[in-house]
Amino acid sequence: MSTIISSSVTNKLGYSMANAVAEYSRSATLFDSERAILDELSNEISNSRILDIGVGGGRTTKHLLDLSSDYVGIDYVPELVAKANDRFPNAKLGVGDARDLRAFSDESFDFVLFSFNGLDALSPNDRLLVLAEVYRVLRPHGVFMFSSHNRDYKYFNRLPWRRKFQFDQEFLRFFAYCMYHLPNHWRMRRHQIFTDEYAVVNDSDHRFSLLLYYISRDSQVRQLESAGFDRCQAYDSAGRRTRGDRSSHWLYYVARKKKIS
Repeated sequence: MSTIISSSVTNKLGYSMANAVAEYSRSATLFDSERAILDELSNEISNSRILDIGVGGGRTTKHLLDLSSDYVGIDYVPELVAKANDRFPNAKLGVGDARDLRAFSDESFDFVLFSFNGLDALSPNDRLLVLAEVYRVLRPHGVFMFSSHNRDYKYFNRLPWRRKFQFDQEFLRFFAYCMYHLPNHWRMRRHQIFTDEYAVVNDSDHRFSLLLYYISRDSQVRQLESAGFDRCQAYDSAGRRTRGDRSSHWLYYVARKKKIS
């Protein structure tokens, strides 16, 4: 199996594991960055047509329903969608794959969200398919908001115990956890990719079971522009606009579909 295939297929298996389903099913709060950006966009996207991709267990559902009742949430893990439906039985939630949004017509939505680095779980080629599909289903000037791992992060591709830490009981528990699952890392690391534009690496998420995409702010903006988006803006972990940041593990992006004349 090639690395490109494994980064999409393997990650879906990782998100389907019982511990991952349980973790995402409990999540209910927005990150500081998400809250700040949604507040900034609220006048623009309130009462609009919203697509929530990678909805997981419904972490963002209530917050987006507060903005608009015209809401659709999808995820490619059926177990997570079932949990989300249990929490929000009146919301429109279903199984769907961001790489193939043919269930939705062209220009169906005003706002598309793909949160919590869900885009990074896909292979480099599949990532471009998602950008093309999001572009297609957005109306002209529609807003796309997503997060992505930051390749300029100061601890990029460093194992957890090689980062700055406080030597306390919590760290010792985390260190023991990482050491127990470290064989997964040695198995997965042979599938890593490093290019000038991006990297696909195995970090400690979900017991070292995932291959995650990292990209710098400038490279991500160029990628969005190549897909037809403009007015691209990056935000740090506190929700502040940034042109470059080494302290945020991931960045949020807001881009708009360019109107073709």
